[in-house]
Amino acid sequence: MKQGIATIIFFVIISLLSFGYAQEEAQQPAAPAPEEVGIGNIYFPRPFIQAGKDYQKGVYTVKIVYKDSGPVFLVYKKDDMLFEEIAVIKKLPEGKKNSVKRFKVRKDFLKDFEYFRLRVMRPDHTLFAYFMTKKKTEIPEAPEQTPEKQI
Repeated sequence: MKQGIATIIFFVIISLLSFGYAQEEAQQPAAPAPEEVGIGNIYFPRPFIQAGKDYQKGVYTVKIVYKDSGPVFLVYKKDDMLFEEIAVIKKLPEGKKNSVKRFKVRKDFLKDFEYFRLRVMRPDHTLFAYFMTKKKTEIPEAPEQTPEKQI
Protein backbone atom coordinates (compact mmCIF):
# COMPACT_ATOMS: atom_id res chain seq x y z
CA MET A 1 0.00 0.00 0.00
CA LYS A 2 2.80 2.43 0.93
CA GLN A 3 4.61 1.57 -2.29
CA GLY A 4 1.44 2.33 -4.36
CA ILE A 5 1.00 5.73 -2.68
CA ALA A 6 4.66 6.57 -3.26
CA THR A 7 4.30 5.64 -6.94
CA ILE A 8 1.22 7.86 -7.32
CA ILE A 9 2.97 10.78 -5.60
CA PHE A 10 6.00 10.25 -7.85
CA PHE A 11 3.85 10.40 -11.03
CA VAL A 12 1.98 13.49 -9.76
CA ILE A 13 5.27 15.31 -9.09
CA ILE A 14 6.65 14.34 -12.52
CA SER A 15 3.50 15.49 -14.30
CA LEU A 16 3.49 18.82 -12.39
CA LEU A 17 7.14 19.43 -13.25
CA SER A 18 6.66 18.63 -16.93
CA PHE A 19 3.56 20.87 -17.03
CA GLY A 20 5.62 23.73 -15.52
CA TYR A 21 8.38 23.32 -18.14
CA ALA A 22 5.80 23.25 -20.94
CA GLN A 23 4.30 26.52 -19.69
CA GLU A 24 7.74 28.18 -19.49
CA GLU A 25 8.47 27.23 -23.11
CA ALA A 26 5.09 28.55 -24.21
CA GLN A 27 5.69 31.88 -22.43
CA GLN A 28 9.08 32.51 -24.05
CA PRO A 29 8.67 35.04 -26.86
CA ALA A 30 9.40 33.95 -30.40
CA ALA A 31 12.56 35.25 -32.03
CA PRO A 32 12.05 38.92 -32.87
CA ALA A 33 11.27 39.69 -36.49
CA PRO A 34 14.03 41.57 -38.28
CA GLU A 35 13.65 45.34 -37.95
CA GLU A 36 12.63 46.93 -41.23
CA VAL A 37 13.15 50.63 -41.89
CA GLY A 38 11.46 52.13 -44.93
CA ILE A 39 13.86 54.76 -46.28
CA GLY A 40 11.41 55.89 -48.96
CA ASN A 41 11.67 56.73 -52.65
CA ILE A 42 15.22 57.48 -53.75
CA TYR A 43 16.07 59.02 -57.12
CA PHE A 44 19.03 57.33 -58.82
CA PRO A 45 20.33 60.06 -61.17
CA ARG A 46 22.25 57.74 -63.50
CA PRO A 47 21.78 54.24 -64.87
CA PHE A 48 23.59 51.68 -62.71
CA ILE A 49 24.73 48.07 -62.71
CA GLN A 50 23.94 45.63 -59.91
CA ALA A 51 25.05 41.98 -60.01
CA GLY A 52 25.64 42.19 -63.75
CA LYS A 53 22.17 43.52 -64.51
CA ASP A 54 21.51 47.02 -65.87
CA TYR A 55 19.00 49.34 -64.22
CA GLN A 56 17.76 52.65 -65.59
CA LYS A 57 17.96 55.95 -63.78
CA GLY A 58 14.79 56.78 -61.92
CA VAL A 59 12.95 56.47 -58.63
CA TYR A 60 13.38 53.30 -56.57
CA THR A 61 11.94 52.42 -53.16
CA VAL A 62 14.63 51.52 -50.63
CA LYS A 63 14.23 49.69 -47.31
CA ILE A 64 16.74 48.46 -44.75
CA VAL A 65 16.25 45.12 -43.04
CA TYR A 66 18.37 44.12 -40.06
CA LYS A 67 18.96 40.38 -40.38
CA ASP A 68 21.08 38.06 -38.23
CA SER A 69 23.89 38.35 -40.77
CA GLY A 70 23.71 42.16 -40.73
CA PRO A 71 21.79 45.01 -42.33
CA VAL A 72 20.71 44.71 -45.96
CA PHE A 73 19.33 47.32 -48.37
CA LEU A 74 16.27 46.10 -50.29
CA VAL A 75 15.60 47.93 -53.57
CA TYR A 76 12.13 47.87 -55.13
CA LYS A 77 10.60 49.19 -58.32
CA LYS A 78 6.91 49.69 -57.57
CA ASP A 79 6.04 46.52 -55.58
CA ASP A 80 8.64 44.21 -57.15
CA MET A 81 11.84 43.61 -55.18
CA LEU A 82 14.75 43.92 -57.59
CA PHE A 83 17.75 43.05 -55.44
CA GLU A 84 19.41 43.09 -52.02
CA GLU A 85 22.60 45.00 -51.31
CA ILE A 86 24.66 44.24 -48.21
CA ALA A 87 25.19 47.39 -46.16
CA VAL A 88 28.60 48.64 -45.09
CA ILE A 89 28.44 49.62 -41.41
CA LYS A 90 30.41 52.40 -39.77
CA LYS A 91 29.98 52.25 -36.01
CA LEU A 92 30.43 55.41 -34.01
CA PRO A 93 32.95 55.58 -31.16
CA GLU A 94 31.68 54.90 -27.62
CA GLY A 95 29.61 57.75 -26.25
CA LYS A 96 29.11 59.43 -29.63
CA LYS A 97 25.80 59.56 -31.47
CA ASN A 98 24.57 61.00 -34.73
CA SER A 99 22.25 63.94 -34.21
CA VAL A 100 19.29 62.15 -35.83
CA LYS A 101 16.25 60.64 -34.16
CA ARG A 102 15.37 57.85 -36.59
CA PHE A 103 17.44 58.17 -39.78
CA LYS A 104 18.80 60.70 -42.26
CA VAL A 105 19.59 59.94 -45.91
CA ARG A 106 22.36 61.46 -48.00
CA LYS A 107 23.16 60.72 -51.65
CA ASP A 108 26.35 61.51 -53.48
CA PHE A 109 28.79 60.29 -56.10
CA LEU A 110 32.32 59.10 -55.59
CA LYS A 111 35.25 60.26 -57.69
CA ASP A 112 34.53 60.56 -61.43
CA PHE A 113 30.89 59.50 -60.91
CA GLU A 114 31.98 55.86 -60.86
CA TYR A 115 29.80 54.93 -57.87
CA PHE A 116 26.56 56.32 -56.50
CA ARG A 117 26.60 56.20 -52.69
CA LEU A 118 23.58 56.02 -50.46
CA ARG A 119 24.36 56.95 -46.86
CA VAL A 120 21.84 56.36 -44.07
CA MET A 121 22.71 57.84 -40.70
CA ARG A 122 21.11 56.18 -37.67
CA PRO A 123 21.58 57.37 -34.06
CA ASP A 124 24.36 54.87 -33.26
CA HIS A 125 25.82 53.96 -36.66
CA THR A 126 25.93 54.88 -40.35
CA LEU A 127 25.10 52.52 -43.23
CA PHE A 128 26.42 52.78 -46.77
CA ALA A 129 25.33 51.20 -50.06
CA TYR A 130 27.35 51.59 -53.26
CA PHE A 131 25.95 51.28 -56.77
CA MET A 132 28.25 51.21 -59.82
CA THR A 133 27.06 53.70 -62.42
CA LYS A 134 27.21 53.01 -66.11
CA LYS A 135 29.91 54.86 -68.00
CA LYS A 136 28.73 57.41 -70.46
CA THR A 137 29.59 56.01 -73.83
CA GLU A 138 31.39 58.43 -76.01
CA ILE A 139 29.53 59.24 -79.16
CA PRO A 140 31.90 59.08 -82.11
CA GLU A 141 32.18 62.38 -83.84
CA ALA A 142 31.64 62.71 -87.53
CA PRO A 143 34.91 63.07 -89.45
CA GLU A 144 35.75 66.61 -90.38
CA GLN A 145 34.91 67.48 -93.90
CA THR A 146 37.30 69.76 -95.69
CA PRO A 147 35.76 72.10 -98.18
CA GLU A 148 36.59 71.18 -101.71
CA LYS A 149 38.50 73.64 -103.78
CA GLN A 150 36.49 75.09 -106.57
CA ILE A 151 38.23 75.55 -109.86
